[in-house]
Amino acid sequence: MRPNSSTSRNEYDKVKHKTTACSHLKISRFAAIWLLPVLAAAVLYSIVITNNLFGDEFDQYKFSVIRKPRFGMSTTLDVHTQLGRLGHMIVREPWGIRLYSAVCALGSIVLLGKFSEKFLSPRSAILTMWIAALSPLLVEFGAEARPNAIFVFAGTLFLYAIVTFTENESWPNLALVLFSVCFGLLSRQMFVAVLFFGLAYYALKRRRITLKLLLICLVSLPLIARLAYRMTIYSNFAPKESAQSSVSLLSTLSRIPIAFSFGFTTLQYPERDVNFNVSIIETVSQNILPVLAILVVFSGLLIGFICYLRKNRKDACFLAGAITLPIMILIIVQETGFSILLAKHCAGVLGVYYILIAAIATQLFEYKWGKVVVILYFCITGLSLYHFYFQPEIYSRRSNLVALNKEIQNTLRDEDHVMVYYIPKDIEPNYVTSLAQAENLVSLRDDLPIGLTLDEYVRDVHSKCTGKILLIDSVMTRRIVDPNGCVLSVLKENRHHILKRYGRNLSLHVFTAATSRADPGSS
Repeated sequence: MRPNSSTSRNEYDKVKHKTTACSHLKISRFAAIWLLPVLAAAVLYSIVITNNLFGDEFDQYKFSVIRKPRFGMSTTLDVHTQLGRLGHMIVREPWGIRLYSAVCALGSIVLLGKFSEKFLSPRSAILTMWIAALSPLLVEFGAEARPNAIFVFAGTLFLYAIVTFTENESWPNLALVLFSVCFGLLSRQMFVAVLFFGLAYYALKRRRITLKLLLICLVSLPLIARLAYRMTIYSNFAPKESAQSSVSLLSTLSRIPIAFSFGFTTLQYPERDVNFNVSIIETVSQNILPVLAILVVFSGLLIGFICYLRKNRKDACFLAGAITLPIMILIIVQETGFSILLAKHCAGVLGVYYILIAAIATQLFEYKWGKVVVILYFCITGLSLYHFYFQPEIYSRRSNLVALNKEIQNTLRDEDHVMVYYIPKDIEPNYVTSLAQAENLVSLRDDLPIGLTLDEYVRDVHSKCTGKILLIDSVMTRRIVDPNGCVLSVLKENRHHILKRYGRNLSLHVFTAATSRADPGSS
């Protein structure tokens, strides 16, 4: 509207101000809709980020490593270590080492809203954000001091940046690509698989090799060389002879889509072997109803993907390729024996996976049965979140080390023995258990007398102990010292047994004297 003879200048200014205000109001409402899933995720992260459940970060990226990083495991180039140290300095609390993961996970949700607009409608972009915000896997990544949340953010940012750069080869877009490449390669080795797909996508779209593509490769090569050097020296992965032909590819591939969609706490898995394999038959027998529900959901998602492929072949192929090709590269790496492949190693494509799920869900909304599939998807997600928050002692990969510490402090007597498989040199006993106050501490690996078998040594300790034997059962240490489980077998034969869980991979076995009565919770 422009001023004329019938409209005064003041009236024009009022109309203009009103129009501008309405425009800002509309933007604010849309921004609020985007903010809701971010706030929901922030609440989920905050509930667990300060609690006593610790995962791998406790022994590999714990407080002593944050203060005194060791070359090889935690170098000055590792992004997550530096950010963890910064968070620890800010809040002056142990959980501060997890802050960067929450920030990266929340940033991934916002970035997914922007990225999914390229393939979906604004309404479906909001659906993508809600799928990511309620994802049990991203919740777990966002509340642990590990590089996984950074990997999700860096992988999503790189794929978004390379698509944007392919459309417009401007210097700002190139800078975004370079930043995401450096951020990703300094977070996880597996980013190389995502990088390879992105560069291949750009080259195929442009149908030529440009100088800017060579610049991206030039920046990437030193960082890739560093990762290759570390892989040859340090044992962050399984040894070659162990990984090669020992890892069940079927077991791995069956866990990845379940973890991506519903997290690690969906099913009650049997104990894994040294190569992280689980028995599929035992898993199904322990989780019949959830497995049936998951099969229904995945069948519906497959049909929905076919519908999406027919309507948007180009976008569907890109999203599916961005997920499957990097995973195929990692499978080749596993099959050649260089690494054991886990779901978290594929987290660089997790953001694109959520976009594809949202696209499929949009197609399923057109059918009544499709709506049932989407509702069932979120029901299983809710079940996994329930397991994660309310039954962590059974389902969580994390361990409640503080509770274990208090239990030993409250029950340990002078005549009792505390038995461990071994104490890793980088573990601080004050943070793990009350080992320092145990007068009778038995390290099965380090104290084993020459000439005695493990079986004979345990029987000797049993005969000399007039009190209880408290066996700290950490799955990783047990696999190394006692892969056949003879320690547990011997003690169960001679003493009453009480099992107390402090996470899926950490338990306390209390073996009372043979003449005492077992606790109702004994197994």
